[in-house]
Amino acid sequence: MSSELGTNRMTSEIRNPARRNRVSLKKSHGVQPITKQRKARRVLHVITAPQRRGAEMFALRLAAHLEEREFENAVCSLFQSSGALSSDYFPSALKSYELKAKARWLENTVHFNPAVLWRLYRAMRDFRPDVVVAHGSKTLKYASLGCLLYPRAKGVYKNIGTASFWANTWSKVRAGRLLLRNMHAVVSVSKYTREDFIKVYDFPNDRVLFIANAVDVSEFQNVDAKAARSGLRKHLGIGDEAIALINVGSLSPGKGQDEIIRLVPELIARGMDVCLILVGTGPSRPALEQLAENLDVTSKVHFLGLRKDISEVLSAGDIFVLTSATEGMPGVLIEAGMAGLPSVSYNVGGISEVVTDGLTGRLVSHGDSGRLLHAVGQLAADPAARVGMGAAARRYCYRTFNIEEIALQYKALFHALLDSESARDIGVAIRRLGAGAANGAT
Repeated sequence: MSSELGTNRMTSEIRNPARRNRVSLKKSHGVQPITKQRKARRVLHVITAPQRRGAEMFALRLAAHLEEREFENAVCSLFQSSGALSSDYFPSALKSYELKAKARWLENTVHFNPAVLWRLYRAMRDFRPDVVVAHGSKTLKYASLGCLLYPRAKGVYKNIGTASFWANTWSKVRAGRLLLRNMHAVVSVSKYTREDFIKVYDFPNDRVLFIANAVDVSEFQNVDAKAARSGLRKHLGIGDEAIALINVGSLSPGKGQDEIIRLVPELIARGMDVCLILVGTGPSRPALEQLAENLDVTSKVHFLGLRKDISEVLSAGDIFVLTSATEGMPGVLIEAGMAGLPSVSYNVGGISEVVTDGLTGRLVSHGDSGRLLHAVGQLAADPAARVGMGAAARRYCYRTFNIEEIALQYKALFHALLDSESARDIGVAIRRLGAGAANGAT
């Protein structure tokens, strides 16, 4: 059950109603002592829509793990999702607000809808958060203005991408700088994107903290990979000896799945038994299906659509291929590593912080299709290299990108924010957190 904020009213269908401070009275010889329970601090996670994409899935994982660490959490989705799986997106134990706004002409033309801001403000008034976390994409403008209207909450913006790629005009940079004035801190998902963000927005260096993306390790430890691999391959008609390339993500411009499809006939021409599994949906799917038909590889390219069982689906693959034009620190690469897959990826954004060239996969300069083909072909022809790199990727991702450890870093950040009285205090606290994280990584 979720809270839906309509235009004229807000219903009270809320998952797990918020815990209130309780006062207990005990009678003893005419004395009534009052015992006040410790107040849990509240964190509101703002996401673009209830969709199975990286930023949104991370928000759910973080909220679930913070719930166990002295914080009461809620998730607020701004827009409706067209995804078929959005109806069961929110875990039953997590309090959620679904604003269900439609990204109509206001959002698509002037890129702002006052009704969305009003509904978010009402959600904030209802939940009374101490911290508001804007999880990338369209959330910054609404969370920033929401914190302006509700100043008791401290704002954190989670920078999930490369700022210089998206803020590519003076007006976008200026708008971003204005909105960031209401944010007390910024979390960037990679060291690369952190430096890029500071440079683009001229945001105080001591208020931008690097905290990596993360995945719940248990999602992969509890998978019977052999059975999952056999079952999905049988369902798709993929032979046991075939080399399955796999990509997970939105089928949209900039993700470059067309480049992966073009690899298939090239590798087949070299005598390799190769196929491709594409997981996800998006506006580019019709064009990608047409491309597969034009290249006469329709039977070799499998479109799975949206899937909940990503950990099991990855087990059916042999090589994860990522050809995005820009990324921050893609969660799908971390998931591929935890599934024991080597990756071949364009080296953009913070990808080199997940994939170590020659050790856990191969990195190729963006747009170099010849080297991409060579790297994928080499791994496809070398089973021992695939197994070795996949094992190294699993070890590294398990150790580095475990949500339990990352949640502790967010917990420390939130406590630092709530215990600080000024921007200077916040800067000092974040510098200490950054130094501690760096020391822990060495």
